[in-house]
Amino acid sequence: MADTSTKRAIGLMFKKSLAKDQCMLFRFGYPGFHAIWMRNMNFPIDAIWLDEDGIVVSVKEGLKPCHSSIFSCPQYSPTKEASYLIEVNAGDVKKKKIKTGSKARH
Repeated sequence: MADTSTKRAIGLMFKKSLAKDQCMLFRFGYPGFHAIWMRNMNFPIDAIWLDEDGIVVSVKEGLKPCHSSIFSCPQYSPTKEASYLIEVNAGDVKKKKIKTGSKARH
């Protein structure tokens, strides 16, 4: 759970992998166009942004690690305001048939 600004800034950086069927949940505390980047990541991920009710509002698949300079790594933002972000292993969105409008369960 990334629920502080420090934890959100670090996220999955420098981790070697994410265990199968595991995720990282980012809680922002308010709706917004919360962007991420893949700086210092070591594996690709899928990103799933959720609104305050747990409804998927945006999905980005196959985000690749970036080891370039701080200014050349792209940022990825949701298409609608989101309050949460779930990062999963690349391919999990397709495998689990997650799409805009899906409801997250926990």
